[in-house]
Amino acid sequence: MSRAFWLIVFVAGAISTHLGYVLFAPNWQMGRILDAAAAFQGSNSLGVLPAEAEQAILGGDGVSGVAAICVIDLSRGPVRLSAKFPEDFWTLTLYGADGKIVSSFAEAQAGLRDFELTLMPPAGLSAVLGTPGGKAAIPSAWTVTMTSQRGLAVLWASLPQPHQRARIAAVLGASRCVGT
Repeated sequence: MSRAFWLIVFVAGAISTHLGYVLFAPNWQMGRILDAAAAFQGSNSLGVLPAEAEQAILGGDGVSGVAAICVIDLSRGPVRLSAKFPEDFWTLTLYGADGKIVSSFAEAQAGLRDFELTLMPPAGLSAVLGTPGGKAAIPSAWTVTMTSQRGLAVLWASLPQPHQRARIAAVLGASRCVGT
């Protein structure tokens, strides 16, 4: 009887620990990343991360690539992201506040190095913010409807050689993230 009791306690503890991790840890982790990124760069403003900041905020190695971030705040309406990338491999990933990927682009998919995205609030918020039906308030080649009011845009470009960091950072730094 006592072994069965402790087995049940162990299984219940394992299940509750697992569920707690699966349900709550991703939101907590993304909240920590958003807060650290906002403290570094602010909202709706794009900045290139030094290697040390990339390691601290994004957990990257800071050696294989250069990252630029924009903490997206859609509470006042759409955000325009003008992305500029070098000729090497690159990705643009948009994360929602829950840490899930909303959209992702790479050089092979986009076929471009310079483009604009309009990031729209979730459909329920667009009516409140005066953009009925989720239609873009500003012209853009692509429109992405975010899943939450807050999110993170990560622009990443590969770093073939360490001495090229300044050049790649300058190209990424020409990108803009602006609320409209």
